[in-house]
Amino acid sequence: MAFSFAEVNAQSDTTEWTCVMGGNKAGFLKKWRTSDGFYHEWFQYNDRGRGDSTVANYKENEKGFIVELEANGKDYFKKPVFEKYKNAGGMATWENNAEKGEMKLASNASYVPLKINAGSSFKNFFATGDSSINLIPSGKQKLTILTSVKLDDGGTLSSFACRAPD
Repeated sequence: MAFSFAEVNAQSDTTEWTCVMGGNKAGFLKKWRTSDGFYHEWFQYNDRGRGDSTVANYKENEKGFIVELEANGKDYFKKPVFEKYKNAGGMATWENNAEKGEMKLASNASYVPLKINAGSSFKNFFATGDSSINLIPSGKQKLTILTSVKLDDGGTLSSFACRAPD
């Protein structure tokens, strides 16, 4: 089953993506930033009465890595879900429905939430020298260019993939 997201600017401070499935609106993602530097995302999706409904609030550092996250809502089967993450003073702490952990960080790293997606930006990959980032609680991911096309205006359009480094 295919679906697509169409970006629509709802108002000056909010960006809205609409999920269309079978020609019908099936969900949305709304994102906005407040004066305290936090981003807020509201995601809702309906698939025959099932589907996620979550709200996430997060803050990024200057390189695009999330340093604080608090999110909650319902998963696809309408069960309660939550995520909490904080990176302060070189110590990362996280908690969700299945785990609670902490680890010392030597450099920036990207937290991978269990059930709630938030902060879907690739700018943190571009802030590293080799386009790879460390993941929390474990792992590493690299952004690689699949294809690039020169545009008539002199710009470049590229498609990317995220995968484990070689």
